[in-house]
Amino acid sequence: PNESGLVFQQENRYRNDAFNRGTGDIMINNLVDKVKQILREDKFVTDHNKEEEWKVKSTLTLIAAASFALMSAVNVFQHADKMLISTAGCALLLLLDYFITQKENDVVMLQIILIIAVSSTFTCYVVIGGNDGFAALWLILVPFLAMMVADFRYGIIMCLYFLVFLFLTFTGPFKSIIIYHYNTTFLLRFPFLYLISFAFATFSGIRTCHYRYILYKKEEDLKRLGAVDLLTGVMNRNSFDKFIGQSPRSQAMNLHAVYIDLNELHELNNKDGHQAGDNMLRQVADSCVNHFDNCRIYRMGGDEFLVLSWSQNAEAVSSDMDIVQAELQRKGYSVSSGIASATNKGDGVDVQALVNEADRAMLENKKEYHRTHERRGM
Repeated sequence: PNESGLVFQQENRYRNDAFNRGTGDIMINNLVDKVKQILREDKFVTDHNKEEEWKVKSTLTLIAAASFALMSAVNVFQHADKMLISTAGCALLLLLDYFITQKENDVVMLQIILIIAVSSTFTCYVVIGGNDGFAALWLILVPFLAMMVADFRYGIIMCLYFLVFLFLTFTGPFKSIIIYHYNTTFLLRFPFLYLISFAFATFSGIRTCHYRYILYKKEEDLKRLGAVDLLTGVMNRNSFDKFIGQSPRSQAMNLHAVYIDLNELHELNNKDGHQAGDNMLRQVADSCVNHFDNCRIYRMGGDEFLVLSWSQNAEAVSSDMDIVQAELQRKGYSVSSGIASATNKGDGVDVQALVNEADRAMLENKKEYHRTHERRGM
């Protein structure tokens, strides 16, 4: 019995250890996934609207430069020469940072120079303890400044640097580099005060980034809804009109337009219901997507599709259309189509004129389809 009890206790301990290890692995994996998600959202926000990011961060850089200039004026008034050198130098560096990076709107360079300037300046503040130690208190603002001006990655690196620096110099082995004689209470409490500021700034930065990420994603969804036909997944007439407005003449060497009209869609809707008609529309769109290469596909109206192809030759486009037509016929569907091709002779290809030509060819094919079916009905 004793041996059995010992075996049971060992097995139970092994199960608990495995459970704890499993729980720990899950927590670590969840934490890693959360960090990856934050970094993805931060990169998305940074890349989504670089012009806006530049405006925001360059403006904050100018505000930071003005703040250091103001502190320089105070240092002149108080005859704080050491502090004046650091604040005036940082203000000048930030102004140079702004003007150097303004031409290309280089947000990354703006952030890097700002981080170097602020990190070196506030490190100097802590070491020399300017203005009777008051200068070190400015370090409390660093986490919020880092999260606003720098992105999350740069901001975290900057904040972690100061966190390690404070604990190593105020309570750790590097106390000897501190020139100013802070009192014991300040040395003990200030690193934890900075840690609290860091935590609040990080939480605020993450939430702000997340809300901006959701906002930008919603904007993308709205743009996509305005440009894509929801039933078929191809581009809609709005997209075509926008494309024509931006590029009325194509500079490609060859351009081909394929205009497609579904036969008997109205009759199919009346006979089998609109779901059957919707299925036909999806089948036609899918077949075009699968068989036309190097192209843009639009749903132009209720039962009309347009394919703009930049294929090298008209024979390939005609062959693709034959494949599409054969595939649809096997599924019990019929379409009429018209193809028009043009070669750029130096002044570009009039896209709208080419589409109109393909539309006319489709209408002729549609008339032939009806004549054939009328004869069969007779």
